[in-house]
Amino acid sequence: MGTDNHGPPRRRRLEDVVPPGGDQTAPHEDHGGEGVEAGQLAERIEEEHLSDTPGAGLEGAAAAAPEPGGLDEGGHGVEPLGMTRGDEEAGVAHLLITTKPTAKQAPVNLLPALVESQIVTAQDIREWFVGYGTARTEKSVVVAAEVGGRIVELPDEIEDGARVGAGDLLARIDDRTYQSKLDLAKGQLADVDAKLARLDVEQENVARLIQIAERELQVNQAEYERLLGLFERSNASKKEVDFARLAAERSRRDLRTFENQRDLIPAQRAEYHALKKMRESETALAELDVERSTIESPLSGHIERVAVEQGNLVMTGMEIARIVDTDRIEVPLELPLGVRAKVRVGSEAVITMETAPGLRWQASVARLAPAADETSRTFIAYLEVDNTKQDVPLVPGSFITARVAGGLLRNALVVPRGALVENYVFVAVDDAAQRKRVTVETLIGDRAVVSGQLQSGDRVILSNLDALHDLAGRLSASAHRVRFSSGESLPAL
Repeated sequence: MGTDNHGPPRRRRLEDVVPPGGDQTAPHEDHGGEGVEAGQLAERIEEEHLSDTPGAGLEGAAAAAPEPGGLDEGGHGVEPLGMTRGDEEAGVAHLLITTKPTAKQAPVNLLPALVESQIVTAQDIREWFVGYGTARTEKSVVVAAEVGGRIVELPDEIEDGARVGAGDLLARIDDRTYQSKLDLAKGQLADVDAKLARLDVEQENVARLIQIAERELQVNQAEYERLLGLFERSNASKKEVDFARLAAERSRRDLRTFENQRDLIPAQRAEYHALKKMRESETALAELDVERSTIESPLSGHIERVAVEQGNLVMTGMEIARIVDTDRIEVPLELPLGVRAKVRVGSEAVITMETAPGLRWQASVARLAPAADETSRTFIAYLEVDNTKQDVPLVPGSFITARVAGGLLRNALVVPRGALVENYVFVAVDDAAQRKRVTVETLIGDRAVVSGQLQSGDRVILSNLDALHDLAGRLSASAHRVRFSSGESLPAL
């Protein structure tokens, strides 16, 4: 750096290198034409000043420097040479911060939202009501021991999962004790029958005796009256009369005895008949105990479990096996109370399970519960599944989802439930989105049947609905411009 012709060289100021308002962060050209950073600028100023001063070095710089706070020959203010390098760098940093320009954001032109859409057309659809339930067997029974004793027979084919028919043998209990009781009851019944038969014979004998006694009484009474007449004419002795009278009285007494025996026979017969009924009941109970010793399946079905083994000692009421009829399955299905009037006995239903995707079971509504659950506001529809007509039987205990058929809706407008934003749908008109108010009439799975401003043939927007909803509340209609990625019609239900 050269010296001034009019006086000693002056120290370069920061303003001479970095013009006010300039970009302090941009590189600058030094004397050699190389770009320098602002952080190196103060160091260059000091070096150039010292190199242009006679007696280079700190001593020469100090000797040639004007008084601190004075003016150089050009009238510029001169900084004291006592500033350190750190002070100069701090000053530069402060100047860069305070004069930092503010960036201006350029306007951004956003592309219209990319949306999916589908065309809505009027169609006839059937309402389907979705409910949940657990399948159970319509008929099931726990076969229990009706008499106590030891299991003496358990067929090999009687095991869990085996199919049995009505009347098939499940187990046999030792019946010797019950057989002895039956024999005793039969003996006692036979004794009563014998007494009744003897009573019949006795009744016949008494009847004959009464006839004989009546004849004897007639003879003896006639003889007494004859002798009494003779005695009155003194043709018979008093002794003869007395004997005749005694014979007549004896015949009358015998007749009365036989009549009493005859009158007692009906009471004896009634007693024997009552005793016979008791003996018959005892015999029937004994026979029933013998029959109960043989345990048979009461219905056709599958054995869910066998609870005993051969040789076990069982008591009355102890479980032997559980039999379930899997031909018919019942499903108590919970449905919203609001659809109670639309569900009818005989309505068809389709059953599915999350654990068995792809499988379906056909069912029908067998009956409806007469009362609703006041807590959940639901009612029970009982579905019946005929497993004999299914490709894969429905297993009892399965948690299922069922769709019950309702009425047929004519010319209905159906949109996906996801297309609804509050009470509106967005409809594409040319390249813009228009909001239309709708009313949801009913929900069918993931679809909604609506009415209102929506018309058949409208293109309903299905995606980016949050953005369109925000725009509808903040921007003008011109901001609703959209682009479409699809335009197929909604599939029919």
